[in-house]
Amino acid sequence: MSNKKKKKHAEHEHADERWLLTYADMITLLLALFIVLFSMSTLDVRLFMELKSSLSQSFKGEVIEQPGKVAPGATSVLQPTEARTAINTKTPEPVNDITRQAQRTQQSQQDLISAAKQAGLRANQSNGDVQVQMTQRGIIISLAGDTFFDSGSAAIKPTMARPLARLAKVLKIQQNQLAIEGHTDGQPISTFQYPDNLALSTARSEAIWRFLVKQGLDPASMGATGFGEFRPKVEPKFPHQNVPENRRVEIVILSSKPTDPSQLASVNGIAGASATVPNQAGSNAEAPGANIIGPIIDISIGK
Repeated sequence: MSNKKKKKHAEHEHADERWLLTYADMITLLLALFIVLFSMSTLDVRLFMELKSSLSQSFKGEVIEQPGKVAPGATSVLQPTEARTAINTKTPEPVNDITRQAQRTQQSQQDLISAAKQAGLRANQSNGDVQVQMTQRGIIISLAGDTFFDSGSAAIKPTMARPLARLAKVLKIQQNQLAIEGHTDGQPISTFQYPDNLALSTARSEAIWRFLVKQGLDPASMGATGFGEFRPKVEPKFPHQNVPENRRVEIVILSSKPTDPSQLASVNGIAGASATVPNQAGSNAEAPGANIIGPIIDISIGK
Protein backbone atom coordinates (compact mmCIF):
# COMPACT_ATOMS: atom_id res chain seq x y z
CA MET A 1 0.00 0.00 0.00
CA SER A 2 2.80 2.37 0.85
CA ASN A 3 4.45 1.84 -2.58
CA LYS A 4 1.19 2.59 -4.42
CA LYS A 5 0.72 5.79 -2.43
CA LYS A 6 4.30 6.87 -3.26
CA LYS A 7 3.75 6.29 -7.03
CA LYS A 8 0.51 8.24 -7.01
CA HIS A 9 2.20 11.01 -5.08
CA ALA A 10 5.06 11.19 -7.64
CA GLU A 11 2.60 11.28 -10.55
CA HIS A 12 0.75 14.17 -8.99
CA GLU A 13 4.01 16.12 -8.52
CA HIS A 14 4.89 16.03 -12.29
CA ALA A 15 1.41 16.10 -13.77
CA ASP A 16 1.73 19.78 -14.74
CA GLU A 17 4.88 19.16 -16.90
CA ARG A 18 3.30 16.84 -19.47
CA TRP A 19 2.66 19.77 -21.82
CA LEU A 20 6.41 19.98 -22.42
CA LEU A 21 6.30 16.83 -24.55
CA THR A 22 3.69 18.29 -26.89
CA TYR A 23 5.51 21.61 -27.01
CA ALA A 24 8.86 19.94 -27.82
CA ASP A 25 7.23 17.93 -30.63
CA MET A 26 5.68 21.06 -32.11
CA ILE A 27 8.99 22.99 -32.02
CA THR A 28 10.79 20.07 -33.70
CA LEU A 29 8.19 19.89 -36.47
CA LEU A 30 8.34 23.65 -37.04
CA LEU A 31 12.14 23.51 -37.28
CA ALA A 32 11.92 20.71 -39.84
CA LEU A 33 9.30 22.67 -41.82
CA PHE A 34 11.46 25.81 -42.04
CA ILE A 35 14.51 23.79 -43.04
CA VAL A 36 12.54 22.22 -45.89
CA LEU A 37 11.16 25.61 -46.98
CA PHE A 38 14.64 27.12 -46.97
CA SER A 39 16.08 24.27 -49.02
CA MET A 40 13.26 24.65 -51.57
CA SER A 41 13.73 28.42 -51.90
CA THR A 42 17.23 28.13 -53.39
CA LEU A 43 17.51 26.56 -56.84
CA ASP A 44 20.90 25.44 -58.11
CA VAL A 45 20.58 25.42 -61.89
CA ARG A 46 23.45 22.99 -62.40
CA LEU A 47 22.12 20.46 -59.89
CA PHE A 48 18.62 20.84 -61.32
CA MET A 49 19.82 20.02 -64.83
CA GLU A 50 21.72 17.00 -63.56
CA LEU A 51 18.64 15.79 -61.67
CA LYS A 52 16.47 16.29 -64.75
CA SER A 53 18.84 14.28 -66.94
CA SER A 54 19.12 11.55 -64.33
CA LEU A 55 15.33 11.21 -64.06
CA SER A 56 15.01 11.21 -67.85
CA GLN A 57 17.48 8.34 -68.03
CA SER A 58 15.57 6.40 -65.39
CA PHE A 59 12.18 6.81 -67.10
CA LYS A 60 13.25 6.36 -70.72
CA GLY A 61 16.50 4.41 -70.53
CA GLU A 62 18.41 7.25 -72.18
CA VAL A 63 22.19 7.28 -72.40
CA ILE A 64 23.71 10.36 -70.78
CA GLU A 65 26.94 11.52 -72.38
CA GLN A 66 27.69 14.28 -69.87
CA PRO A 67 26.00 15.51 -66.71
CA GLY A 68 23.08 17.63 -67.77
CA LYS A 69 23.17 16.50 -71.45
CA VAL A 70 21.13 13.82 -73.22
CA ALA A 71 22.39 11.76 -76.13
CA PRO A 72 21.37 13.08 -79.57
CA GLY A 73 17.95 11.91 -80.72
CA ALA A 74 16.73 11.16 -77.19
CA THR A 75 13.54 12.58 -75.80
CA SER A 76 13.19 13.77 -72.24
CA VAL A 77 10.04 13.06 -70.21
CA LEU A 78 10.51 16.17 -68.08
CA GLN A 79 11.27 18.38 -71.07
CA PRO A 80 9.44 17.40 -74.29
CA THR A 81 10.92 18.43 -77.63
CA GLU A 82 8.31 21.14 -78.23
CA ALA A 83 8.85 22.63 -74.75
CA ARG A 84 12.60 22.40 -74.26
CA THR A 85 12.91 26.13 -73.88
CA ALA A 86 10.14 26.39 -71.29
CA ILE A 87 12.40 25.81 -68.29
CA ASN A 88 14.09 28.93 -67.09
CA THR A 89 17.80 28.23 -66.73
CA LYS A 90 19.03 31.78 -66.27
CA THR A 91 22.28 32.13 -64.42
CA PRO A 92 22.32 34.38 -61.37
CA GLU A 93 22.21 38.02 -62.45
CA PRO A 94 25.34 40.13 -61.92
CA VAL A 95 25.31 43.32 -59.87
CA ASN A 96 22.31 45.28 -61.08
CA ASP A 97 22.53 48.55 -62.99
CA ILE A 98 21.37 50.63 -60.03
CA THR A 99 24.22 49.39 -57.85
CA ARG A 100 26.77 50.02 -60.59
CA GLN A 101 25.39 53.51 -61.17
CA ALA A 102 25.60 54.28 -57.45
CA GLN A 103 29.20 53.11 -57.36
CA ARG A 104 30.11 55.26 -60.38
CA THR A 105 28.37 58.28 -58.87
CA GLN A 106 30.19 57.89 -55.56
CA GLN A 107 33.53 57.52 -57.37
CA SER A 108 32.83 60.63 -59.47
CA GLN A 109 32.05 62.60 -56.32
CA GLN A 110 35.35 61.56 -54.74
CA ASP A 111 37.27 62.40 -57.94
CA LEU A 112 35.75 65.89 -58.05
CA ILE A 113 36.55 66.57 -54.40
CA SER A 114 40.12 65.36 -54.91
CA ALA A 115 40.55 67.53 -58.03
CA ALA A 116 39.30 70.60 -56.16
CA LYS A 117 41.63 70.00 -53.23
CA GLN A 118 44.61 69.40 -55.54
CA ALA A 119 43.87 72.77 -57.16
CA GLY A 120 44.11 74.45 -53.77
CA LEU A 121 40.38 74.95 -53.24
CA ARG A 122 38.51 74.34 -50.03
CA ALA A 123 36.14 71.52 -50.88
CA ASN A 124 33.10 70.46 -48.82
CA GLN A 125 33.99 72.76 -45.95
CA SER A 126 31.94 75.37 -44.20
CA ASN A 127 31.97 78.45 -46.46
CA GLY A 128 34.31 76.56 -48.78
CA ASP A 129 35.11 77.35 -52.41
CA VAL A 130 33.52 74.19 -53.81
CA GLN A 131 30.72 71.99 -52.46
CA VAL A 132 30.12 68.56 -54.01
CA GLN A 133 27.01 66.63 -53.05
CA MET A 134 24.80 63.86 -54.41
CA THR A 135 21.09 64.53 -54.89
CA GLN A 136 18.18 62.93 -56.71
CA ARG A 137 18.96 65.07 -59.77
CA GLY A 138 22.60 63.95 -59.79
CA ILE A 139 25.94 65.28 -58.51
CA ILE A 140 25.85 69.02 -57.79
CA ILE A 141 29.16 70.93 -57.88
CA SER A 142 28.52 74.32 -56.27
CA LEU A 143 31.12 77.00 -57.09
CA ALA A 144 31.17 79.91 -54.63
CA GLY A 145 30.38 83.11 -56.49
CA ASP A 146 32.74 85.27 -54.42
CA THR A 147 35.61 82.84 -55.12
CA PHE A 148 35.23 82.63 -58.90
CA PHE A 149 33.82 86.07 -59.76
CA ASP A 150 34.29 89.65 -58.69
CA SER A 151 31.30 91.46 -57.26
CA GLY A 152 28.84 92.42 -59.97
CA SER A 153 30.92 90.74 -62.68
CA ALA A 154 30.48 87.62 -64.80
CA ALA A 155 34.13 87.34 -65.78
CA ILE A 156 35.92 84.36 -64.24
CA LYS A 157 38.86 85.44 -62.11
CA PRO A 158 42.19 84.61 -63.81
CA THR A 159 43.37 82.81 -60.66
CA MET A 160 40.42 80.41 -60.95
CA ALA A 161 41.26 79.20 -64.46
CA ARG A 162 43.63 76.47 -63.24
CA PRO A 163 41.22 75.02 -60.61
CA LEU A 164 38.39 75.04 -63.13
CA ALA A 165 40.59 73.26 -65.66
CA ARG A 166 41.22 70.48 -63.12
CA LEU A 167 37.50 70.09 -62.53
CA ALA A 168 36.93 70.08 -66.29
CA LYS A 169 39.23 67.06 -66.68
CA VAL A 170 37.01 65.07 -64.33
CA LEU A 171 33.81 66.35 -65.95
CA LYS A 172 35.12 65.44 -69.39
CA ILE A 173 35.04 61.71 -68.63
CA GLN A 174 31.42 61.85 -67.45
CA GLN A 175 28.86 60.45 -69.89
CA ASN A 176 25.89 62.27 -68.39
CA GLN A 177 24.67 65.68 -69.48
CA LEU A 178 25.56 68.78 -67.48
CA ALA A 179 23.29 71.59 -66.33
CA ILE A 180 25.12 74.79 -65.38
CA GLU A 181 22.94 76.99 -63.18
CA GLY A 182 23.73 80.51 -61.98
CA HIS A 183 22.31 81.92 -58.74
CA THR A 184 22.59 85.22 -56.84
CA ASP A 185 21.35 86.59 -53.56
CA GLY A 186 18.67 89.24 -53.22
CA GLN A 187 20.93 92.28 -53.32
CA PRO A 188 19.66 94.41 -56.21
CA ILE A 189 21.85 95.20 -59.19
CA SER A 190 21.09 97.59 -62.02
CA THR A 191 23.84 98.29 -64.53
CA PHE A 192 23.92 98.76 -68.29
CA GLN A 193 25.35 95.24 -68.71
CA TYR A 194 23.30 93.48 -66.00
CA PRO A 195 19.92 95.14 -65.40
CA ASP A 196 18.97 92.60 -62.73
CA ASN A 197 20.19 89.52 -60.88
CA LEU A 198 18.67 87.19 -63.46
CA ALA A 199 20.92 88.65 -66.15
CA LEU A 200 23.99 88.44 -63.89
CA SER A 201 23.33 84.82 -62.91
CA THR A 202 22.78 83.86 -66.54
CA ALA A 203 25.99 85.59 -67.64
CA ARG A 204 27.98 83.75 -64.97
CA SER A 205 26.59 80.37 -65.97
CA GLU A 206 27.38 81.19 -69.61
CA ALA A 207 30.96 82.06 -68.64
CA ILE A 208 31.39 78.65 -66.99
CA TRP A 209 29.74 76.99 -70.02
CA ARG A 210 32.17 78.65 -72.46
CA PHE A 211 35.16 77.83 -70.26
CA LEU A 212 34.22 74.13 -70.19
CA VAL A 213 33.74 74.11 -73.97
CA LYS A 214 37.26 75.50 -74.37
CA GLN A 215 38.49 72.68 -72.16
CA GLY A 216 37.14 70.14 -74.64
CA LEU A 217 33.71 69.26 -73.22
CA ASP A 218 30.95 68.58 -75.73
CA PRO A 219 28.78 71.71 -76.03
CA ALA A 220 25.81 69.54 -77.04
CA SER A 221 25.87 67.84 -73.64
CA MET A 222 25.68 71.03 -71.55
CA GLY A 223 23.20 73.81 -70.89
CA ALA A 224 23.59 77.11 -69.03
CA THR A 225 20.77 78.52 -66.93
CA GLY A 226 20.26 81.61 -64.77
CA PHE A 227 17.82 81.73 -61.87
CA GLY A 228 18.76 85.01 -60.21
CA GLU A 229 17.74 85.17 -56.56
CA PHE A 230 14.71 82.90 -56.99
CA ARG A 231 16.34 79.65 -55.80
CA PRO A 232 18.21 80.55 -52.62
CA LYS A 233 20.37 77.94 -50.95
CA VAL A 234 19.82 79.72 -47.63
CA GLU A 235 16.51 81.46 -47.09
CA PRO A 236 17.12 85.18 -46.41
CA LYS A 237 15.69 86.66 -43.25
CA PHE A 238 14.61 89.79 -45.08
CA PRO A 239 14.50 90.97 -48.73
CA HIS A 240 17.75 92.09 -50.37
CA GLN A 241 19.84 90.46 -47.63
CA ASN A 242 23.54 89.84 -48.32
CA VAL A 243 23.79 86.02 -48.30
CA PRO A 244 27.14 84.80 -49.75
CA GLU A 245 25.99 81.15 -49.81
CA ASN A 246 23.33 82.06 -52.38
CA ARG A 247 25.83 83.61 -54.80
CA ARG A 248 26.98 80.52 -56.65
CA VAL A 249 27.17 78.65 -59.94
CA GLU A 250 26.14 75.00 -59.81
CA ILE A 251 27.31 72.37 -62.28
CA VAL A 252 24.85 69.49 -62.11
CA ILE A 253 25.86 66.08 -63.51
CA LEU A 254 22.34 64.99 -64.40
CA SER A 255 21.33 61.45 -63.49
CA SER A 256 18.97 61.27 -66.50
CA LYS A 257 18.49 63.12 -69.79
CA PRO A 258 15.79 65.82 -69.81
CA THR A 259 13.01 65.16 -72.30
CA ASP A 260 11.20 68.49 -72.24
CA PRO A 261 12.98 71.63 -73.58
CA SER A 262 11.74 73.67 -70.62
CA GLN A 263 12.29 70.97 -67.98
CA LEU A 264 15.68 72.29 -66.93
CA ALA A 265 14.37 75.81 -66.65
CA SER A 266 11.07 75.26 -64.90
CA VAL A 267 11.61 72.49 -62.39
CA ASN A 268 10.02 74.58 -59.68
CA GLY A 269 8.09 76.99 -61.90
CA ILE A 270 10.10 80.14 -61.12
CA ALA A 271 7.95 83.18 -61.71
CA GLY A 272 9.27 86.20 -63.54
CA ALA A 273 12.06 84.37 -65.37
CA SER A 274 12.29 83.39 -69.01
CA ALA A 275 13.98 80.91 -71.31
CA THR A 276 14.87 81.27 -74.97
CA VAL A 277 13.99 78.11 -76.89
CA PRO A 278 14.42 77.83 -80.67
CA ASN A 279 11.46 76.53 -82.64
CA GLN A 280 11.66 74.33 -85.70
CA ALA A 281 12.03 77.31 -88.01
CA GLY A 282 15.03 78.52 -86.04
CA SER A 283 13.39 81.59 -84.47
CA ASN A 284 13.32 82.07 -80.72
CA ALA A 285 10.27 81.69 -78.49
CA GLU A 286 9.82 82.51 -74.83
CA ALA A 287 9.33 79.69 -72.33
CA PRO A 288 8.73 80.10 -68.56
CA GLY A 289 11.45 79.16 -66.11
CA ALA A 290 14.85 80.80 -66.49
CA ASN A 291 17.36 82.14 -68.96
CA ILE A 292 18.93 79.20 -70.78
CA ILE A 293 21.89 78.80 -73.07
CA GLY A 294 23.35 75.66 -74.61
CA PRO A 295 22.22 72.86 -76.93
CA ILE A 296 21.28 70.57 -74.06
CA ILE A 297 17.54 69.95 -74.34
CA ASP A 298 17.67 71.51 -77.83
CA ILE A 299 18.42 75.07 -76.73
CA SER A 300 20.80 76.95 -79.00
CA ILE A 301 23.61 79.37 -78.26
CA GLY A 302 22.93 83.01 -78.98
CA LYS A 303 25.71 84.55 -81.06
